[in-house]
Amino acid sequence: MQQYINKKTFIILIILLLIGYGSAFYYFKQYKKLTIDPNALAKKETSQLISTVSKLILLPMDESPAVATVQDKEKLSGEPFFANALNGDKVLIYYTAKKAFLYRPSTNKIIEAAPLSTQNTNTISSPASISATSKAKTQ
Repeated sequence: MQQYINKKTFIILIILLLIGYGSAFYYFKQYKKLTIDPNALAKKETSQLISTVSKLILLPMDESPAVATVQDKEKLSGEPFFANALNGDKVLIYYTAKKAFLYRPSTNKIIEAAPLSTQNTNTISSPASISATSKAKTQ
């Protein structure tokens, strides 16, 4: 009986050690990926976002967008473009094409699409204070 308990304890200990080593190896590999290219995760998320949104609307293909996340919709309440925004919505800003898209990942819908307004011929307003005009919806 004593030998059976020792054998069972030994097997459980080996299994726990293998799980521990496996977890440590996995997290070490993830850490190494991030230290090699710290922007890899952001690039991957951006490309996934572009892929998802491009299935819903035609996006400019000749440039990569600046991507922002709505963190506090109350700070954007005065902006018409963000009238229907919720926290967590993504904003894709195409500066060259002068277009902005408000996308809601939770419902997989484009909430707003608008041209970017320019304050002068060389400067486009910053993502935090986009002054975009919504196209009127015809009914």
